[in-house]
Amino acid sequence: MATMAVVLDTDIGQFIDDTFALFYLLTRIPKNARLLVVASSTAPDIRAEIAKQHLIAAGRQAVPVAIGKPPAGKATSRFAGPLASWGAELTPEERASLLRDASAAVATLVTEASECIYIAIGPLTNAADFSVRFPHLAGKCRLVCMAGSVKPDVALPWGETTPVAELNVAMDASAAQTALEGNWSGTPLFADVSLGCDVMLQGHSWKKHVVKAKSGTVAAAALDAYQRWHDSAASNPTQYPMAASEARATPISSGTPSLFDVTAIELAFEHTSGASVTYPMLRTSCPSNFTSTGFTMCGPHWGGCSNHSSQPCPSRGAVQTIFATDFATPSSLQKFVHDVCVSLDTARINSFELAGGDGGVGGTSIWSALVGFFGIAMLSVACLTVWRRRQNARSHRFLALDSQTHDEKTTEADTL
Repeated sequence: MATMAVVLDTDIGQFIDDTFALFYLLTRIPKNARLLVVASSTAPDIRAEIAKQHLIAAGRQAVPVAIGKPPAGKATSRFAGPLASWGAELTPEERASLLRDASAAVATLVTEASECIYIAIGPLTNAADFSVRFPHLAGKCRLVCMAGSVKPDVALPWGETTPVAELNVAMDASAAQTALEGNWSGTPLFADVSLGCDVMLQGHSWKKHVVKAKSGTVAAAALDAYQRWHDSAASNPTQYPMAASEARATPISSGTPSLFDVTAIELAFEHTSGASVTYPMLRTSCPSNFTSTGFTMCGPHWGGCSNHSSQPCPSRGAVQTIFATDFATPSSLQKFVHDVCVSLDTARINSFELAGGDGGVGGTSIWSALVGFFGIAMLSVACLTVWRRRQNARSHRFLALDSQTHDEKTTEADTL
C-alpha cells in the first residue's frame, strides 16, 4: 500500500503555537502516513527532547524525532524556551533514540514513501539543507511553511504592524532563500504571519472541548503541555519576555494566544488532498523570495507586485485589494477555531494506529473505535442474557426443591 511521509520541522518550546500544531497534526494526518519530527532553531537538541515529550504525552513515543541544524551563526545558543525543563525529563533511553542527522532521517523516510509533505513551522535551515543534499528526494515533497509577511496593516500581538521580517525567515534568511528555490514538488505554500494572527482557541469551543477534556484525549495532552508552558513562561518574564507577555495576557481558562503554526498544518492537508479549501483564510501562495534581512519579496501570485528584486513587499495598494477579498471572514475563522477544538477533543490517544512499521503514525480510527464499542456492547448484552438465564434456572430449581420439600412435609403430617 502506498504511504505518505509527513515531516514536521518545528522550533517547539518557545511559543505555544508549535505545541498545538503538533497535536493538531496528529488528528489530521492521513491513516497511511508516517511521521518524522525535526527540531529546528537554536538548541535543536533540547527542542528535540521537548518534541519527544509531546509525543510521549500523546501516546506516540514510536514517532522518530531528529535533531536538526541550528540557524547560521547561532550554533552556540542554548535558548529553547519555557518548555526546556520538560524535555530534560526524558530517560536516557528516550534521549538516545533521538536521531542525529535530520536531513538523512528525512531522506530515509521519503525514500520509502510514495509522496511527502514537508511542513516547516520553524526556521527553514533544515528544509534548505535537505533540498540541497537530496534534491531528487525533495522532488517528491510538497513544501508548506508558516513563514513570510505580505498582507499589509495587520497588527501583530507583540506590537508590530505587517509587513515585517517574519521570525522564521529572519532567523535564517539565507536558508529561507535556498529552501524556496529547492526542487520541491509543485509550488511551495506559505501561511503568511497574518493568517494565524486571529487563530486563538477560545470561547465556548475551548471550554467545552479542551478545558474539560477527558483523560486519554489529545486535547488533554495539549492542555497539560500548555499548562507547563504557561507556568514556566509567566514565572520567568526576564528569561522569556515575549512568551511571558503572551501567557500573562491569556489565562488558560479563557483560551490561547495566537496559534500561527496551526494554519500551516491545515494548509498542508487542504491542498494536498485535492479537496476544495474549507477555510477561505487559507488561500495563499508563494512569494518570489526573501531579502537578506528576512522581509518577503512579492511574486506574481501575490497580485503583481512590481518589486521582485531587492525591496520588501507589498507596496500598499494593489496587494491590499487582493487580500481584502481572499482572506478570512469572521465566520470562516470561527469555524476553523471550532473545528480545531473538536478535532483535538475527539482524537483519543488509544485510538491511533501505526501505519507500516516503526515510526509510523495514523489518524484516529473512528471506524475501529465504533466497531470496538459495538463489539463490547454486544458482548455485554450476551453476558447479561446468559447471567439472567442462569439466575432464572437457579430460581426454578429452588422453587422446585421448595415445592418438593413442602409436599414431603405435608405427606409426613398426613401419615402422623
